[in-house]
Amino acid sequence: MYERCVNEGKPNEYNLYRMMIDKSHQNKGIGSLAMKLLLDEMKQYADCYKISVCYDETSQRHSQFYQRFGFTEVGYCEEYEEMLAEIIIENKIC
Repeated sequence: MYERCVNEGKPNEYNLYRMMIDKSHQNKGIGSLAMKLLLDEMKQYADCYKISVCYDETSQRHSQFYQRFGFTEVGYCEEYEEMLAEIIIENKIC
């Protein structure tokens, strides 16, 4: 569900792949729990300085979801034509 961005020349950055919860299981806290577990796991890596995610810029629901976990929108990802948001992990050195 995530990757270390070594091939892009960014070994201290991690990219969160799109996370999807089946519609019949939404609004039950499953997505929030999964996101918390993923972020906690990535933050355990000593080299993890930044975590990024892309999502549909027109979706207020997605924007609010990621913001709840500390993601900040930083711009538009041309490659995927989506919003780019990231978390900078405090107290980590690149």
